[in-house]
Amino acid sequence: MPLAFQTVNVSFPSSTGGPKFQIASATFTGAAITAADIAIKGFDIFFTNGNHPVLQQSIQLTLLGISGLTVSFAVQIALRDSSGVFNDPFGGTVTVLVIADVLPASPPV
Repeated sequence: MPLAFQTVNVSFPSSTGGPKFQIASATFTGAAITAADIAIKGFDIFFTNGNHPVLQQSIQLTLLGISGLTVSFAVQIALRDSSGVFNDPFGGTVTVLVIADVLPASPPV
């Protein structure tokens, strides 16, 4: 069972407020996915109104499930300064590596 990899960029537009949450997915080719997982490949999270002393920076990934040949996942980011309040606009991009164990499609008979 060969492993297949896809990279998905999940972008978060700049806005104020608490943690930001988005659902994304990756679709593979083959007969079926037997298992999958996700990992952070990279990220760029930033305040959009100047420099701030950082109190909290977090990224969380959650594997939501596999449906056919599609792996769905959620990405959550948070960034707040030393005031302890989510009152400054922030945004960014998280690059997610999706790893799937894909059964190859049957060759034509």
